[in-house]
Amino acid sequence: MRERGPGYIPESVGQVESVPNYDTLRTASSWTSEEWLGHHRELRELPYLREYEGEKDLYMSFGSARYRAMKDLGVEQVSSRVEGARFEEVPTELIVRAPSMRDWSHSYHDPRNPDEPNAVVEIGKKMARLYQESLVAGNTQTTQEGHFDKRIIDEIYKKDRHHGVNLEKIEGPRGPIYFVEDGSHRVAAAKLVALDHVFGFVGYQKDESNSDEVWFQTLARLDSTERTQFLAFYHDIYPQTAEQATEEKKQLDVVVQEREQRIEKKKKEITQFVSSANTLQELITFLGSVSPDDFPELKYQEDSIRNAEKKFAATRANPLFSDEDDAFIAFRLGVSWDYGLDKKVGEILSQQTAEGASEGLSRELDTFDAVFADTQSFYETHIKEDRVLSQEFEQIKHEVALARLVEFFNEGGDFIWQKHEQKMNDRGFLYKKDGTSSSTHVTDYDTGHRSYDHMFVDAIKKFRSKHAELT
Repeated sequence: MRERGPGYIPESVGQVESVPNYDTLRTASSWTSEEWLGHHRELRELPYLREYEGEKDLYMSFGSARYRAMKDLGVEQVSSRVEGARFEEVPTELIVRAPSMRDWSHSYHDPRNPDEPNAVVEIGKKMARLYQESLVAGNTQTTQEGHFDKRIIDEIYKKDRHHGVNLEKIEGPRGPIYFVEDGSHRVAAAKLVALDHVFGFVGYQKDESNSDEVWFQTLARLDSTERTQFLAFYHDIYPQTAEQATEEKKQLDVVVQEREQRIEKKKKEITQFVSSANTLQELITFLGSVSPDDFPELKYQEDSIRNAEKKFAATRANPLFSDEDDAFIAFRLGVSWDYGLDKKVGEILSQQTAEGASEGLSRELDTFDAVFADTQSFYETHIKEDRVLSQEFEQIKHEVALARLVEFFNEGGDFIWQKHEQKMNDRGFLYKKDGTSSSTHVTDYDTGHRSYDHMFVDAIKKFRSKHAELT
């Protein structure tokens, strides 16, 4: 048997029977432009692991749950891009998701030929032509092994794992399904011309002997709605017999029950520890010790505690706030999670605030209120009704807001800079790491008590320094 690897070609290559629907391919070659587009639109009816309820992406939820299950079980996944990845023939109907497509009728790449309507149709036409030419050659002359599909593999699928079709194999109790990692448009084009298989590099579970355990542990990590949606989808791909339904439900119920019991036990331990904690660092250290595989939300709680602590430090350093605001600030900046964390964080921060309070707070608060009232009056009198000055002031306000964000959040350390650059566009929206504009505005984040009021005051000061003639 030929060794599997980057150069491996399945034994079926070279046989006309490997494309039993070659009559469809001949038909596709004669489709009009309108027919190509019509058949492409019809692909939306094919099975696809799509979003549901308008916001949840079942593909992402399942992939994340599977990753955590495999990590917990110590199961290794062989990537489709490594040297040992298999180059295989994969049934097209079992490929059920591409990462960036809404469904199989979607196309997001521009075609190479500007005269073509989209990339999927362009590739589909090339597939139909190449397959038909190979079929004719294979039927009219004696050829060496590999002639039939070699040209298609070289020109469409390629034998380079970094530029070919890359798939991830998901083992299920009744058979596998596949996710596209790269080559979405080529897979969609194969579905468009009704090919029964594609060739690609396949990532797979290294030891498949415990694939059922990975499967059920993955399902147990989905919430009940996601689990129901995913199983309904899988049943459409592989219909169940009554015996299979009974056995699989039994296995799943056992795993789900065990997981829920373990989580409830751990939640009680977390709640008990939180109630007895005395400092934020104790809470942060403890949350960092809890398995993120079982409680991924605790990572966000840890980050939020650090940000809440930082905001309180900024408030105390200012320190323009009033004692009666303590409870509100603690609730607002604290957190509103499970395990009693919101109450505990509020208690600790309020105590820290009380310990750091000075006798002159009320007087200083009155002073700031007077300054704020003056800036509002200046804005109403000199800026609000002047379109040019209003636009200039908005730009200054955005610059001040960005400077406050840069000062408040540590570069690379806080979540905001993990996704965004410390730069904004001319409307005040932060740039993403990929250089595109995000939906996050520089004024979206709290950076201390009454932070927006302080930003407004600072912006007015900067504006007045540039327009001395108005003062």
